[in-house]
Amino acid sequence: MPLSTQIPPLTVNDLRGRILMASRQCFSKRGFDLTTLGDIQQAAGVSRGAIYHHFKSKEEIIQVITSENLGRMGDKVAEILEVARSEHLPVAKVLEHLCDFVEQIVFGPGQAMGIRVWAASTVDEGIRSTMVAAFERIRALMVELIADYQKKGEIDDTVDAQELASVLFSVTIPGFQVQRIFLDERSIAPKAYALALIALLRPQNKA
Repeated sequence: MPLSTQIPPLTVNDLRGRILMASRQCFSKRGFDLTTLGDIQQAAGVSRGAIYHHFKSKEEIIQVITSENLGRMGDKVAEILEVARSEHLPVAKVLEHLCDFVEQIVFGPGQAMGIRVWAASTVDEGIRSTMVAAFERIRALMVELIADYQKKGEIDDTVDAQELASVLFSVTIPGFQVQRIFLDERSIAPKAYALALIALLRPQNKA
């Protein structure tokens, strides 16, 4: 029986995925405000009706993409922190792994999407709520890691773990990303960034 060369028709899930992928590409290039449904339609190679079959509006597409991206981010951070706890990695190595992950986000296919989502969250309560929930999940995971390291004497146990987690989140998720995007040749890579943080926080021995 000869091998068929016909391309099978897209399933409903494939079509939805194509629209989301095209939307990501358009948003990365032009931002949320300048991208139109016509741009997405052309990039996806689908009809306008196909888009409306899956999404009510461009805003809903943005919300879905934000939720999916942040969900995957939370899953990956959870994986990194679980490995750190199970293998009892040094704090500097944990920071490096977290920054390595953010590095992939910064220089991956959706470059600077995080910045665009942050901006959108200032005017869209739905996006803000999604971000707050995702970021709190990550921060809560960091509280568990810090508490574990405090018990083992790796981190000062006189400092509140909740506060330390807020700082850890800030410097490794938005902080690393911002310096990588906006400091140009002055930005530093994950390993150097982690070592600089450790050096900054390490108590100095006074004679």
